[in-house]
Amino acid sequence: MTFWRPVIGIREADLGWGPTGKGDGNSLRHEKGDPFWLPLGAPKSNPTKSNSNNFTPNFPAYPSGHSTFGSACFETAAALLGKRPEDIIVTFISDEFNGKTTDNKGFVRPQLELKFSLRDAIEENEISRIYLGVHWEFDATSGRTVGEAIAKKVIAAFC
Repeated sequence: MTFWRPVIGIREADLGWGPTGKGDGNSLRHEKGDPFWLPLGAPKSNPTKSNSNNFTPNFPAYPSGHSTFGSACFETAAALLGKRPEDIIVTFISDEFNGKTTDNKGFVRPQLELKFSLRDAIEENEISRIYLGVHWEFDATSGRTVGEAIAKKVIAAFC
């Protein structure tokens, strides 16, 4: 089965658009595509000489590798500490929300200090790929499943 990249699915969902010319084929959806939608990624935190617009990378979407390794990492870390991911709370300040970097429209992002559990981190890691226009939700949830399986194997082999 072949799926559009999310960025294309959002921009070209209307009838007459998309790879087949049939839009997304969802007759129950009453919203139209948004040809001007921009993914939330590609912050300008690392100055480059390129004037290119935001893009989504050209790698396979299923399952999400980001979701896979994020889940595997945090599940393993929690197990090594003898806890569940939801029981470990961390404080985080993002390099992208540090009061210096800019968003995809050139606005400086505020500094945010967040506290959350490793379980929250697993879920936010998954959904971040959807906001970037790189993955669909099923890519992310399947990546989590693969990551959990990897964590179980690592824990069984080394703990």
